[in-house]
Amino acid sequence: MKQLNRLFPGMISLNMSRYGNERAIRVIRSTMGYIGLVLSCTIALTHPTIAQQFSQRGYVSARTIVTDLYSNEPIVVELDEAGEEVGLISQKITEPTSKITIISAQQVFATNLRFANYLASAGNAAAGAVLLDRVEAESLSFETADPELQVSLPALADNVGSVLIAAQSQRIFAREAGQPPTDEEVRRVMVLQTYPFSAQLVQNPPEASVRSLVFDQDGNELYRSPYTIGYRTAFVGRADEIRDGSRLISQDEQFQIRRAARRGDRSERTASVLAPVSGAKVYVDEFAFNGQTYDYSQDDGYFSLSYNVGLCPAMAWDVYEIDHQLRAEVQYRNFSATGAAPLPYYLTRQIYDICQGDYNPLLYDPFASSIGAAVNGIKATNAIPVIPDIYFYVDVIFLTGRMQLENLNREPVAVGEVTRYTDLAGEEAAFTKDEYRFDFNRDDEADTVIPGSRVTRYKESESSACTTPGAGAEERFV
Repeated sequence: MKQLNRLFPGMISLNMSRYGNERAIRVIRSTMGYIGLVLSCTIALTHPTIAQQFSQRGYVSARTIVTDLYSNEPIVVELDEAGEEVGLISQKITEPTSKITIISAQQVFATNLRFANYLASAGNAAAGAVLLDRVEAESLSFETADPELQVSLPALADNVGSVLIAAQSQRIFAREAGQPPTDEEVRRVMVLQTYPFSAQLVQNPPEASVRSLVFDQDGNELYRSPYTIGYRTAFVGRADEIRDGSRLISQDEQFQIRRAARRGDRSERTASVLAPVSGAKVYVDEFAFNGQTYDYSQDDGYFSLSYNVGLCPAMAWDVYEIDHQLRAEVQYRNFSATGAAPLPYYLTRQIYDICQGDYNPLLYDPFASSIGAAVNGIKATNAIPVIPDIYFYVDVIFLTGRMQLENLNREPVAVGEVTRYTDLAGEEAAFTKDEYRFDFNRDDEADTVIPGSRVTRYKESESSACTTPGAGAEERFV
């Protein structure tokens, strides 16, 4: 009793005072606070908080057209409404799939409707008009309303499959005697409509059950299908599996192929990325974490970053989940003939990191220390990471077709494999035409200029000019 009284003075004589209950409560509170402080200090000394390090790695990959492993031709398939492959186009045609054009039947139906509406609404202008294939129309010589004049069509664009030619009574040209009409006049008078398909297909569209058509480069129809025709596409997959163009692959099998490819070692995972995206910035929140908070994807699409988070309790039995976002920033450009500035496109993945101190041998729990040492050894030596790679998939839309360039007079411009720009200064001459008139000094007379030449003028003051370099130099185009 004396020892207890020595530890808790006044506790024994609680009932000897009228204020004994209040005093007892104060003593108990003070004692429990003292005990808690001692325990906290003891835990802090034996289990110090440590900075936890996390790592994230993975790949940035874009969707791409899958090519056959042996022929390197695109794998073109028929797809049902559920997206399952039901047919291989390479088994239906002999033409290489890289040289075919896939057209939706709806486009053919719309063209047929446009042709019928024009004939119904044009009235006399369309009376007696004839629809011809482009090759045939370019090879003929046409009589006009003038019995002494015959004309030929100038070259039409490659994407024209057929052309509607005006009737002979409508082929009237206003011209001086002995002067043939220009190509532009012939095109304006003779050509009423142009269509991307053959004359036979424009006038006789396929049956309603057809959904897709396949054409060769000359516009000849190769195959009709009641299914949607498209390319086999993928982000990730082992080449010997996903690039097998001799068989159909279901969606479930494609998922299993993608899943297996992501579980291989580093070299296998890298080889399975079909269209790696390089230069993408992958990062975590730099205000919440420190260390290597970002990385740029390499040529093979691979990225890796290692970052730290605050102070995690080092007690083996305390585990805290930190959920945050890992982001990827991909730069892209909109298609524009005049060019466009790059724009950012963001992808986000939710990450769940476990905040837990490593099992440090210095801690007092020897059993936990031995387990922790074994776990850390497995993490460090395992070829396949315990934490799976993070994949960012950049989905894209494929546009196929043909492009052509024309001058103002409708003459085609040849397009080669490499685009080159040349700009030579023209001869010194005065522009007299109103649409090209330059009058910089406002004297109502056309100025003599050299088109495309940059002229540098130097001025020392507003009132005088000199021909030597000085303050106030300016450059201008004239």
